[in-house]
Amino acid sequence: MLFIYSRFSVHPQCIALPPGMRKSAQHRMTLQGRQEQKKTNRPAPNALTKTKEEVLMKKRVFVMASLLVLSIMVAAQVVRAEESMFVNIPFAFTAGQVTLPAGEYRIQKFDSSSGVLLINCLDPSTPVMVLTFAAQANAPQSQSKLVFNRYDHRYFLSQVWRAGSIRGRQLSKSPREKELAQVARTETKGEITLVARLAPR
Repeated sequence: MLFIYSRFSVHPQCIALPPGMRKSAQHRMTLQGRQEQKKTNRPAPNALTKTKEEVLMKKRVFVMASLLVLSIMVAAQVVRAEESMFVNIPFAFTAGQVTLPAGEYRIQKFDSSSGVLLINCLDPSTPVMVLTFAAQANAPQSQSKLVFNRYDHRYFLSQVWRAGSIRGRQLSKSPREKELAQVARTETKGEITLVARLAPR
């Protein structure tokens, strides 16, 4: 007698189930799929902690930046109130490398630590920034003033002094001023002093 053995592979979908068991199996598979999807979409605990830390850090940075801006604004107002002076300049003049027209000007420090001065015509215009270095007098100044070097009909801002102080600001001579100083006749050279008034407090 001859026996023949054969193995057939059966796919699960090919198995016939009673209607009740089939619906139960489908429902169970649907629930499992939803649970796995929730697990996949649920952020890890470490990710939640990291997100909260980032939000807190951004808030701290924003608060610090706001405080810094506020302190700068307050400092600028203090400098403006203490250092600003006004002067009527009846002639065109040169400050640094820039030639400015005659007019009413406001002179003030850019900040309390640098040697930069802002020279601003009261007519709407862009302030001119000039670099200065420290100057010192033998005695406190009796009045606020601006000192100009004159070469014939050309005027160059040279010094800025504040009443009651022995410290002032000196401007370096530009190449053009040095050239004029060499060629100008002695009788055409001189200094012109203009009295300035302090900003009202």
